[in-house]
Order: sequence, then structure tokens, then C-alpha cells
Amino acid sequence: MRILLAEETKYFQQLVGSTLADRFRSDVVVAGSAFEARGLIADTPIPFDLAIVSASLTDDPDSVMVSDALAAGIPCIALAPTYNDEWRDRFHGRAIIDYVVKSIPSGLDYLLELVSLRQMSRGAGLLLVEDGKEIRKEMAAQLAPLGFQIIEAANGEDALDKLEEHGHIRLIVTDDRMPKVSGTDMIRQIRAMYGWERFGIIGVASGGPKCQSIPFIKLGANDFLNYPFHREELLCRVMRVMQAQDMAERLSEQVTKDGLTGVHNRRFFYEAGDSLFASALREHVTLAAARVDIDHLQAINDQYGVEAGDAVVKAVAAILRRHCRQTDLVARMDEDEFAILAVNMNEAAANGFFEKLRQRVEQEVVRDEGREIRITISTGICLGAGLSLDGMLKNAGSMLHKAKAAGCNRIEVI
Repeated sequence: MRILLAEETKYFQQLVGSTLADRFRSDVVVAGSAFEARGLIADTPIPFDLAIVSASLTDDPDSVMVSDALAAGIPCIALAPTYNDEWRDRFHGRAIIDYVVKSIPSGLDYLLELVSLRQMSRGAGLLLVEDGKEIRKEMAAQLAPLGFQIIEAANGEDALDKLEEHGHIRLIVTDDRMPKVSGTDMIRQIRAMYGWERFGIIGVASGGPKCQSIPFIKLGANDFLNYPFHREELLCRVMRVMQAQDMAERLSEQVTKDGLTGVHNRRFFYEAGDSLFASALREHVTLAAARVDIDHLQAINDQYGVEAGDAVVKAVAAILRRHCRQTDLVARMDEDEFAILAVNMNEAAANGFFEKLRQRVEQEVVRDEGREIRITISTGICLGAGLSLDGMLKNAGSMLHKAKAAGCNRIEVI
């Protein structure tokens, strides 16, 4: 992320600049005046992803630089010297992400939260569900500066279709009283279909009884707002829900992902694999289970060192991620072994798929401290859903041992 920081106080320049660079691994470009900031925007060959602009620069007493950054297409956070109605009014109506009060101790923390929200929202979808066109338009305008790709739906039925169509949606903001499918009914269906971790949900209601928040929260919304509301309130709710979603995703990754390679771990493979296996049996779908072993990894560790061995494991995992389909389940099962569970793969397709995978790994060269390490894999494959997932993996293991015994760098299928 490339950030323009327009701030004339040297201490704040150093504090904010170094913190942003460390926290977000950002390229922070500092301007000490509005004149310098405008020059950087005009002359830089690489566009800025975000501008953090002091609203009280000596050469910009009316905070025009904030509008200039927005006019240049750069999302903007404003820095206010203090909190009062005058400063709030100055930013009202401008499409900034938000403003931060520099003079309070928590100002820097809030700035970091805003930058984090902007980073989380880049490329993420926000589903806005509201049957009133004008209200939907108003809310979309309030949410647009945050950086989400906003997808609109006029009712719950339309929203459920949009969820299937757009896989990148992370946040849902929804009204309740809508035709066809209400907001609360939609939330109930979403939580039943997708679980609680997939989406953050904020309910919105106007008029009616004061207890409208209860069905929203009980049926699965993370938070609730009464309409009309101020944009700052909406922003804070969105931020808190996205922070909770991000934390849940991080915790889920720690539990389900292999720390070295980033592919799924053994625990997740069996949890998801059992469901995939049961689904294949019900729907009479073909299934292929494969065990993939890195040939001679221990010898590589002994000759080149454990770090080189780790590089080999990561290289194989990266090839598996690129080669396998989105519907395939890939996991690291042991130090040198991976497992793959593939749906809708007959014998002819499996032979071609795993032979091509073997060739890709054989062509890979891992470079470590100037040395080139060649790697190969052996693969055992079991086709057709047997009596159990464990049974398929056992048969695949037998084929893997056969491939190893035959000299490695080969596939065997049963």
C-alpha cells in the first residue's frame, strides 16, 4: 500500500510514518505542505492508494487539499487538530473515509483502525439489501469511500442470488421489511447455509417498535442500526464488524492451515473430507483420493539443511495450489506428505491430472544459497468412493508404497 502523508509537524510525520510502514508494510511518502503534496500527486509515476491529509496545513487553512486528493481519485483520511462542531461541519458532505482528531491520545489508534479497514475492504464485496431506491442510493454513497465493491439487492430473495453469484462478499447491510423475503428471514437462511464465519451482517430498521434489534441479533446479525443514522455511526459499526470478521478468519486459519505452507492441515482435511465423502456418496459422484510424498526429503535435509528442506516443501505446496482445482481439497498430512481429495474425476482424468502434477514438480528447481535442488514426488491414487474416507486413504497409501518401491517419481492408481 502506497500512502501519501501530508502533515507539517515533524514529530507527527515520524510517528505516523514509521508506524504505518511497520504495521502495514507500506511505502509512506511524506509532504510537509499542501503545495508539496499536490506536486507529489501530479508527478508520481506510481499512484497512491491512500492519502492522510492534515486539515490545518499552514498553506491550506480551508482544507482544500482534502478535496484535491479526492479529486485525484485517492481515498482520503483527514487529520483534524481538535474535535468540535466546526471541524465536523467542515468534513460533512466530503467523501472522505473519516477524520481523526490528532490532539487526543487515542487518535493514532483510530487512524490505524481506519487504515486497516481500508486494507480489509480492498477487493471485498459489500452486499447492500434495501427495497427503497433512494435509501439504498444514500447508503451506497455513505459506504463508497470505504473501498468495498458495493453490490445492491432490492429484497432478501435477490440478495441470496447475489451471494451465490459474488463469492468475494464479506459484509451484508440489510433492511428487514422487504417484499418476497424479509431481512431477518434472509439472515436466518444465510446462517443456515453458510455458517457464522463467512459474512458479517448489520441489520437496519426504520420506525416501528424499539425492540426491532432483537430478531436481527437473535437470527444472526452481528450488529444493528436504527435509520436514519449519521454516517460516522455507520462507519464505526462497519469497522467493528469487519474487525471481528478478520479476527475470526485469522483464528480459523491458525486452526485449519499448515503454518509452513499455507495449505490446509491434517485436522481440516479429515473434517472437510468426511463431509465431501458423504456428499459424494449421496449424489453418486466420483471421488479420487491421492497421497503425494516428496521423494528423498530427509536426504535433502541432511545434505542441504532443514531450511532448504522447508523451501522444498513450500515449493511443492505452491505447485499443488496452482495445479489443483478450487473444488479439490489439499492438505499437508506429514512432514513430507500431502493429501488431495478430488471430486468428479474418473480414471482417465485422474491419470492425466496426477501425471501432469508429477511433471510440474519434476521441472521445478529450488534455489538455496546459490545451490539448485531438484525435486520429485511419488503419488498413490484411489479412485471411486469406497466404504470410508479412511479406506480410500489406506488404499492410496498402498499405491504410494508401490510407487516408492518402483523407484519413486511416478504415480500408481487403484
